[in-house]
Amino acid sequence: MLIEFNGKRQLLTGPQPLARLLDNNQAKPPFAVAINGRFVPKGQYASLYIKEGDRIEVLAPMEGG
Repeated sequence: MLIEFNGKRQLLTGPQPLARLLDNNQAKPPFAVAINGRFVPKGQYASLYIKEGDRIEVLAPMEGG
């Protein structure tokens, strides 16, 4: 199944929870995640499964002002 992770296409072998996708892509906390433009609470990472065509963005906090 084809998804987009931080602007790059990825081919997954089948459904998987968001937590596994984050681990496989070596996401390092702290970060926030949006799927198809919607924020995903951290408590849902293990139970939310990625679907064909999903666009996942991992956003790290930025300092400055």
